[in-house]
Amino acid sequence: MKMNGLVDLYKSIKEQGLSYTIFDYTHNGIEFSIMFDIGTNPFKLLLVKKYSSLNLSLDINKGFILETLLETEKHKTLKEMLEIEKGSTNPFSTTIFFEELDSKIPKKAKKPVLDENHKSVISMAYQCEEQDKIFPCGFVDWDYNGSKKRYTERNREKTRLLYPDIYKAIQGKNISIRYSNENKHANNNKFSDLENIK
Repeated sequence: MKMNGLVDLYKSIKEQGLSYTIFDYTHNGIEFSIMFDIGTNPFKLLLVKKYSSLNLSLDINKGFILETLLETEKHKTLKEMLEIEKGSTNPFSTTIFFEELDSKIPKKAKKPVLDENHKSVISMAYQCEEQDKIFPCGFVDWDYNGSKKRYTERNREKTRLLYPDIYKAIQGKNISIRYSNENKHANNNKFSDLENIK
């Protein structure tokens, strides 16, 4: 099915120079955070059930098309997220669920503000390198060090997802971000002024 609601949201993401946005959605009293990511090919729609570790990553194909006939594991995960009991007398339709979601998609993107839980879930869902390390604790300017090494695409992608402002600041630079699993780095002063990244 075509996710018409994503069309305006896509335009708003592009206008603001973002690569993704996050919005809230509630279905039958169950709260979700939903991430629409246009920085991947195909685009991604990540559904995260709040107050749990359950998440579901779906491809949004060219023309904003979402395949509603989910593979078995994804279908099972979605039903678990929606707390649909096995053997329920009410038939569950993924198409109806996604049509309802589509009708509630905001038209305007908001700059994402990620808390520790968001970062942790995104890191796991996207299978980032060193998934448990989500706090930046330093950076390496490979050119400044005179090294022939370069940043890795996986490091750059992790930074795009977890720290969009840092990602923007290091565009065009041969810089890698170091990450730690210790939240004492959560308010790392090295990154409070992104102009310091030259």
